[in-house]
Amino acid sequence: MISLTNNLEEQKSDNMKDKIMSRKEVIDYLGISPSTLYRICDKDKILEYSRINRRKLFYKSNVDKMMEKYSSSKSMFDLIS
Repeated sequence: MISLTNNLEEQKSDNMKDKIMSRKEVIDYLGISPSTLYRICDKDKILEYSRINRRKLFYKSNVDKMMEKYSSSKSMFDLIS
């Protein structure tokens, strides 16, 4: 039980430290076009985001995880083309 609560506390603190990125920041960070980001998020559902009003916000850790997952075996851009 103690290790379980310690793990939960660590995850909570990691999430609180996680940077929140705007759509523009993700586009610049990945070096992709707005239409490619749209395909990744809405059509292919590869990248999760949170919506506040009309704004899409992304956790940097989710962006990094997506890049790790799709850069190891195939190019992410091959999958969405």
